[in-house]
Amino acid sequence: MSEFSAIRAVAWLWAFQLTRRSGVFDPAALRRWLWLVLSHGDYVATHLADHPSTHNHLVSEAAGLAALGLVLASLAPARTWRDAGLRVLWREAAKQIDDEGVHGEQSSHYHAFVLDSFLATLLLADRSGARVPDAARSRIAGMADAMALLLRNDGTLPAIGDTDAGRAWRFGGDPLDRRDLLATAAIAFGRRDWGAIAGDAAGAFWLGGGRPV
Repeated sequence: MSEFSAIRAVAWLWAFQLTRRSGVFDPAALRRWLWLVLSHGDYVATHLADHPSTHNHLVSEAAGLAALGLVLASLAPARTWRDAGLRVLWREAAKQIDDEGVHGEQSSHYHAFVLDSFLATLLLADRSGARVPDAARSRIAGMADAMALLLRNDGTLPAIGDTDAGRAWRFGGDPLDRRDLLATAAIAFGRRDWGAIAGDAAGAFWLGGGRPV
């Protein structure tokens, strides 16, 4: 499925950014990395799960496409990927998230999984100067608010609906502890109340660029 290709491509972006000064990317390795990333981007762009009934797969695909376009801005297909990914993602924010901030699949774990992608793309778009519609920003904030209400003291979520514990991104720790996601949301939206619940979580450093407010 192209969802996996999108998530893998984003992981490769992270791997490159974290290791590019280590010397492992000689010209041959860099060419191969670029070929793999471009191949994945092309595949995702032509296999979006953009059907009448959309769900978390499309969110992951659009987020991956947007990330590739925003990060690799100098490559030929970057603008097309960025525009398509952001257009679909912000549209799906309005479609898949209800007025109370709950994701349409009615699953606590898929709620967090989808919020992974929305938040990471929101932060990347803001830092790249790409426009984020106010309606999409509000819906994503609503998702974080809903998760803050569900989050237990140990950072886990109650098992409501499908309990797939997939992660769009993860930087250590228990995969079921979602305080890193809430900490990142606290930075993205300047919410001290979420930061107080999340505490000092790794995700806030890697995606948010610091500690929760």
